[in-house]
Amino acid sequence: MSSSAPMPFRKEHARLLVFAGTLTLIVALHFSYQYLIAPFYSYAKLTYTSPDPLIYGLLIVLILAMALIMPLRLARPSDFVLWVLYAVMVIPSMMIPYLTRTLGTATQLMMAFVITACFSGVILAARIPDHAFRARIRTVSPRVFWLGIILFSAATYGGLAASGAIKFAIPSLTQVYDVRAQFSDYLANNRVVGYLVPNQANVINPLVIATGLYLRRWWMVIVGMLGELVIYAAAAYKTVLFAIPVLLIVAFVFRKSRPRQSALIPWAFVGVISVSALIDAALHTPWITSLFTRRFMDLPGFLTGAWVSVFSEGPKALFAYSFLSKFFFYDYATPPAYVVAAQVLGSPQTNANANLFGDGYANFGWWGMAFESAILAVVLVLANKFSRGIPLMIVIQLFVMASITLANTSVVTALLTHGLVVGLIVLAAAPRSIWARSTLVQRGRRSHPPPAVAATASSYDGTASWWQRSKLAAVAARQNHEG
Repeated sequence: MSSSAPMPFRKEHARLLVFAGTLTLIVALHFSYQYLIAPFYSYAKLTYTSPDPLIYGLLIVLILAMALIMPLRLARPSDFVLWVLYAVMVIPSMMIPYLTRTLGTATQLMMAFVITACFSGVILAARIPDHAFRARIRTVSPRVFWLGIILFSAATYGGLAASGAIKFAIPSLTQVYDVRAQFSDYLANNRVVGYLVPNQANVINPLVIATGLYLRRWWMVIVGMLGELVIYAAAAYKTVLFAIPVLLIVAFVFRKSRPRQSALIPWAFVGVISVSALIDAALHTPWITSLFTRRFMDLPGFLTGAWVSVFSEGPKALFAYSFLSKFFFYDYATPPAYVVAAQVLGSPQTNANANLFGDGYANFGWWGMAFESAILAVVLVLANKFSRGIPLMIVIQLFVMASITLANTSVVTALLTHGLVVGLIVLAAAPRSIWARSTLVQRGRRSHPPPAVAATASSYDGTASWWQRSKLAAVAARQNHEG
């Protein structure tokens, strides 16, 4: 065997890395919360109580049990989304409510078992192979596709301009809440813009940036980044501000559009937590840890328990404040996010959004968690189906922001306003020739894209024969086995 041959993919080694990474992430999250978050944010109910070893050990066992069935490689969009949600939503939802004693022991354990069952079901559903569905995807022409992107963007930024929300100054992190309140006032008179802006920020702009990076068309990268900055200046969505470095990191990691070992995700979060803690220790401040760990992990986990606490004692919401308002009576004066903020945080003006577990429980109890998990499973299966033939780097960048927003909002809301539906439409409609027929600039010379990419695009455009598609499938299967 040649010394340059790729190392075989060993499942036992990959599983060990995943297990070790997950366990290290649990430890890092625990100590970060205990020593850097709870002492400074107890006023926001982020308190710390020493855990009972038996109960806490059981929670950790459940977390690690899910890690054993998680995908070992990041080869499809569902793999990436599952790992991001596992790190920023599932693990914190199992740990933080118990450390804050938001729930009683029985309810805490019940929630942990339900979350484990629901998320395990999503993991298994995402394994459904693409060829299980016989429906054929019909893409549009490149001209029609990019015209649609341009018209969508024109509607978004035109709506912002018409609403008077366009600003030429980037707000600091201390100004975001004031700017966000002003933007909410703008949206009161233009609700359509409220739907367009998140989809533009989470899907359209990342698509433009990702395509520019993949094809080395730097003007597209600049246009996409400027589009994100305009939205941040207008709406002060912090996730939009972080989108640019996140997209660049994803582009670097998946620059060869090859699957990566999934252990990369938990170890990456361990790195973020550790580096944030070291910077805070050097500067004698909790701000960096607060910005990353508290905002993206601790708070979503805490709010899962907070929503279960509030709606376990009061009547369920039954989506009566939303699309089921004609069928059920709503027992509260404000939407659930404000109800939770008023009762738990003592701040009725705060919008305490929850993820699919908290939102699902608020509406239909434990069965609501299963309901929203089932919707997520369908979305992931469709994403896998629609993404065939698209370079992995593009697909991951298209879903990275939607994955992060899912940790802070319900699946229903994410579908309508945070990019999931638009992302699926983009995947299904995108002509694969956008990425396959263009030449790539590598090391100062131009070279054509890999034959596998071109062949996959050809099969999606309907020009490949049955024999060509069969050979392509065999090659892809062999590469996955050896990769």
